[in-house]
Amino acid sequence: MNWGIRVVIVLVLFLAGMTFMVGLAMRQTNETVDANYYDKELKYQQVIDGKQQLAALGQRVSIRDSAGSIWVRLPAPASGQLDSGCIEFLRLSASSADRRIPIQSGGAAVYSLPSTSFVKGWYRVRVAWENNHTGYYYEENVQIP
Repeated sequence: MNWGIRVVIVLVLFLAGMTFMVGLAMRQTNETVDANYYDKELKYQQVIDGKQQLAALGQRVSIRDSAGSIWVRLPAPASGQLDSGCIEFLRLSASSADRRIPIQSGGAAVYSLPSTSFVKGWYRVRVAWENNHTGYYYEENVQIP
């Protein structure tokens, strides 16, 4: 085999590899976790303050999967007089599976959600609420089986 054939083989393999990589890149989706991330970035100081308020309590939000339900429990000292808030389940691979549960004024500190209403996989759970005019924020990655 002479050097000319070897050069042609290397070029053909290179072009086949590049074609494969372009095809792979074309199938990728480029979703962001939040559609309005710029607005949320401007309000990020509230998130920092909420995390500090929760850290000062020495307790965290409990997120558990048991008996076919996803349980979200707010810490007792930060849930006595709930003003408002929301629990967001953000699916990292598909935003169509996101869930948002509002926390009502004077609502309960424990929320039970049926796990059948979720697509199985990893979620970023964000819990933001106000208790007695003090903001709290918690975030965790959770796998729903």
